Amino acid sequence: WVYAKGTGIDYPIVQGKDNEEYLHMDYNKKKSSSGTIFLDHGCDKSFISDNNIIYGHHMKNGTMFATLLKYAQKEFWREHPVIQFDNLYEENMYEIIGAFYSKAYLQEESGVFKYYQYPDLSTPELFDEYYAQVKKASLYDTGIEAEFGEQLLTLSTCSYHVKDGRFVVVARKMRN
Repeated sequence: WVYAKGTGIDYPIVQGKDNEEYLHMDYNKKKSSSGTIFLDHGCDKSFISDNNIIYGHHMKNGTMFATLLKYAQKEFWREHPVIQFDNLYEENMYEIIGAFYSKAYLQEESGVFKYYQYPDLSTPELFDEYYAQVKKASLYDTGIEAEFGEQLLTLSTCSYHVKDGRFVVVARKMRN
């Protein structure tokens, strides 16, 4: 389940056999233009990956992940700095470390940050590469840092700033 107090984000999460399965299907597998909020197929099905990448549509009526785009404004982040992400085993709170505009790049494009290709951050090199790119792309500095070994949460939705645009919010599991 993903929940961000006061944002309208309050949804169950599913995982399909690929990243197309739930784009136009609800969690009961019935046709739905809103689709379902879903975990990237490359992430651990127990929702315990190094980086749980979660996608949701940006619906014009403000549902699903539409309010993610409000995180482009630093003031909105200040009012909603924490995202709750629960799996079958535990409830977890995540602090936002960055928010940025991106896009779904063509496979052959190189030299660009393909944030959606990082569900596995199991080596210091992969983690550092991903984290550095998130911080570089972020629209503002939240002051929240992350270190290798900490679990991340990446939320992604469509954005219409460019063709195939995306808006991304990345958070770190809160430390005890």
